[in-house]
Amino acid sequence: MKEDMDLIDRMRRLSLALPREASPHVEQQLSIAFRARHQRKAPLWIYAAAACLLLLLGLSFVHKRKIAPPPAAVVYNAPGFIALPYSQSGVPTESVVVIRVQVTPSQLSSMGVAVPAAASTARLQADVLVGQDGVARAVRLVR
Repeated sequence: MKEDMDLIDRMRRLSLALPREASPHVEQQLSIAFRARHQRKAPLWIYAAAACLLLLLGLSFVHKRKIAPPPAAVVYNAPGFIALPYSQSGVPTESVVVIRVQVTPSQLSSMGVAVPAAASTARLQADVLVGQDGVARAVRLVR
């Protein structure tokens, strides 16, 4: 126990005798080494790869925008009825009713039929084919 106390006492005296700060020369050398280590720039190939990636992403975005066909081209050129996506093909359609209605493009799109965005406020005439169970099965636009 006495040895521990002697060691602690010696350590305290030693800490009082030694300088508490580094010399200006040591501090300057340490600062230079720190800056040199943390100011390394990325290799040129990393910047080139990032630029190529951004270019490819931009080109693919522009390419997709140019290729996309107008969504209403199929609707207005379809001569017959267009089956609604939620209609069941297994239900018999022995007695069907065709009802002519006026609908907006947003109502048609809610049924799953593609419509043009330009005619969002227009009223369109459409024939709706209703099955014997009372569910709409298909729609046809009337010109």
